[in-house]
Amino acid sequence: AVAVDEVLVARMGAGRGALWALGAAGASPAERILATALAAHLGSPTAPLVAHVRAGKSSWGEVLRDAGLTPKALDGLLRRLVR
Repeated sequence: AVAVDEVLVARMGAGRGALWALGAAGASPAERILATALAAHLGSPTAPLVAHVRAGKSSWGEVLRDAGLTPKALDGLLRRLVR
């Protein structure tokens, strides 16, 4: 998890405080990656995205669809963000 967070900070511009909050909320490394990418795409904070999914209000697939991201588009977004 530490290595994931370091990449998210160094390559994707994630805030350490936001990542700490996600970890404290029980977000897995995969959820932290996805939430950080979605937050960058949508221009919104990460915590509400994770809380929405964790509360059972929607799935990650639904969040991605609502954000207009297909699996291929998500791959491209992640590649652009980590450059």
